Amino acid sequence: MRAKLLGGVAMSLTLGASALAAAPAAAAPAPASAVAHPDFSQATGSEAPPVVKPGGKVNFGLDCASKSDNALAAGATMGLPSDIAMHKNGAELFGLTVTLPKTIEPGDYHVSLQCADGSFATVKFTVAPSGQVTATSKPGA
Repeated sequence: MRAKLLGGVAMSLTLGASALAAAPAAAAPAPASAVAHPDFSQATGSEAPPVVKPGGKVNFGLDCASKSDNALAAGATMGLPSDIAMHKNGAELFGLTVTLPKTIEPGDYHVSLQCADGSFATVKFTVAPSGQVTATSKPGA
């Protein structure tokens, strides 16, 4: 399981309060950018296969930072609808399989996966030129 950062945030706030108590009374408050905030990017994403041909299928997985009711994949970079609903596979788990357009250009694609709790992940896959077979491709895929 992934570690939650809440313990680290609590410690930072405690140390910050101790430092303020020891500082002179005339000290200015810390700027807002110095305040510790939870890191909502702690979702974990996955893709399979890492290399696919135009018209092929790509599977995406998303493990949210906390319980989420829904999740979305940003499909615009792949020539698909901008927001694609992911299927719930558990309290924090989501999945999605998409078929890429046959006209998609070869290259690297970065896809943002967003949980309803605000956590997110970005995954990357590569579209190989049509007809090009790689070691990670299965015959007939």
